[in-house]
Amino acid sequence: MPVVRGREAREFEVQEGYVITALLSPSTGAREIMAWRARSEPGHSNPLHRHDREEAVLVTAGSLQATVGGEQFAAQAGDAFVIPANTSHQVEAQGDRPCEIIVAMPVGTRFFYDDGRERPNPPWTQ
Repeated sequence: MPVVRGREAREFEVQEGYVITALLSPSTGAREIMAWRARSEPGHSNPLHRHDREEAVLVTAGSLQATVGGEQFAAQAGDAFVIPANTSHQVEAQGDRPCEIIVAMPVGTRFFYDDGRERPNPPWTQ
């Protein structure tokens, strides 16, 4: 079983202040689950979007404000939550320091813009 060393993992600067580190995906030998670390500077948010499979999120540093299916809630380091399949969601880093999360979802999950258009799967899921 291959080990993905954090210092050797591929990084993707999605936007200024938002970096994804690929951890587990088909290219690293995963067949059923993929996972990555996302690091966001305070105030950064990703666009409202959804997936056809559920998504698990573990906050490992800092804090965030999440909107899931129109409901807003705060989460901080040590908290975890699940986003149901086909549910619009976004997160915004809060506070005065970066927020880090670990995201996990099934391999083959499809990504959609909030208006329903399918978007290409990001490179860290390959």
